[in-house]
Amino acid sequence: MSAAAVAPLTHDSVDAAAQRRSYFLEANLQSLPIPPDTQAAIRAAEPRGKVDLQGDGTPFLRVGGQRFGMELSMTQVFGQLQDIPDDNVVLVFGMAAGQLPRIARAMCKVPIVVYDPDPGLLRTLFEYGPLDLGSVIVVHG
Repeated sequence: MSAAAVAPLTHDSVDAAAQRRSYFLEANLQSLPIPPDTQAAIRAAEPRGKVDLQGDGTPFLRVGGQRFGMELSMTQVFGQLQDIPDDNVVLVFGMAAGQLPRIARAMCKVPIVVYDPDPGLLRTLFEYGPLDLGSVIVVHG
């Protein structure tokens, strides 16, 4: 491939990408029940890592050599969540790419709370695209 065949990034394409990330960040922050201090921490954080796709198209977060959001066994998740009484809460440590909170929300009638200590990872995920997490509560720190 010649150098002429590679289109350089223009200022407009960089601005469009930044606008898209900003749009998704704000849309996700506004659509989820996230406390104001967690929203502020996510907005203030530098994005950390990047979203990649597994072979089946399922997203995961990559930070250096670490991967967050690997495939889940529905049987294992169901085994853990099937008998949760209605007066409980499901607490998920770490958002990863959101698969576990989505599955828990679909399986349980109880509130789902995600605690993630890294607002930079949350920002990367929130900027990627719509999360479709519904009533899942996300908290930080």
